[in-house]
Amino acid sequence: MRIFVTYTTSFLIVAVIGLTGTSPATASITPAPVFSLIAPSVGPTSGGTAFTITGSAFTGVTAVTFGGADATSVSVVSDTEITGVTPAGSVGSSAIDILSPNGNTQISGAFFYSTVNLSATTVVAGSTLTVSGVTSPGAAVSVS
Repeated sequence: MRIFVTYTTSFLIVAVIGLTGTSPATASITPAPVFSLIAPSVGPTSGGTAFTITGSAFTGVTAVTFGGADATSVSVVSDTEITGVTPAGSVGSSAIDILSPNGNTQISGAFFYSTVNLSATTVVAGSTLTVSGVTSPGAAVSVS
C-alpha cells in the first residue's frame, strides 16, 4: 500500500493506493489565526482600551489574551476582524495570544501598556509642563 499526500491552500488530498485500486479522500484544513494589525497598539495599565485586531482565519476564535490575561467583550466580527477590550497590564510591551481550536497564535510585543494618559490641557505661556511616566516607543509631546 502507498499513501500520497498533497496540500493546497485550502485542501489536504490523501490518496491511498492498495492492491485493488485507488481510494481518494479529501479533508478541508482550517488554518490557525493570522495576525496583521492591532489598533490602537498602546493603552493605559488600567486596561479598558477598546481594540480591533485584523488578520485572517478568525472564525472559531475562543479568546484573546494580553500577557496571559483575558480580554473582555471579545467578539469575532468576521473571519478578518476581532474586537474587544484590553485587561489591566504591567508597563511595557505585552504579547497577544489569539486562541482557537485550529491553533493558537502569539504576537510578541504587539501591545504597549503605558502609565501616561494625557488629555488636552491648557498651558499658560512661561509656565512649566512636566510629563512623567513611561510612554510608548516613538511617543512625542507637542506644545504649540
